[in-house]
Amino acid sequence: MEISLTGICPYLYLFQENGLHEWEISNTLKIRCSIFVVEGVPALLHKSLHTKNYWTAMKERRIYKYEHLWDAPFEINREIPKNKFLDYLLPVLNKRFEQKLDEVLL
Repeated sequence: MEISLTGICPYLYLFQENGLHEWEISNTLKIRCSIFVVEGVPALLHKSLHTKNYWTAMKERRIYKYEHLWDAPFEINREIPKNKFLDYLLPVLNKRFEQKLDEVLL
């Protein structure tokens, strides 16, 4: 799936979400999503996107488990109930957006 958002604010809010996001559904089922946030140019899906090597070569940026959230850039590694991931991540994203917006406007 490819989603296109235009404008500076969506970019400033989401630019730090680049990378591989992994949802661990069970011990045997993992869902991986590769996120690319680009500014001012159309995103081009990688040609090897549908190959196994593409996914195994990437390091996870964020991992969602049943009761655990791990995120390297945001330095999050903690037990969080699965229905509270958004409650925990939104304030982090909002704070970083405000900081980035201040940098751009000032």
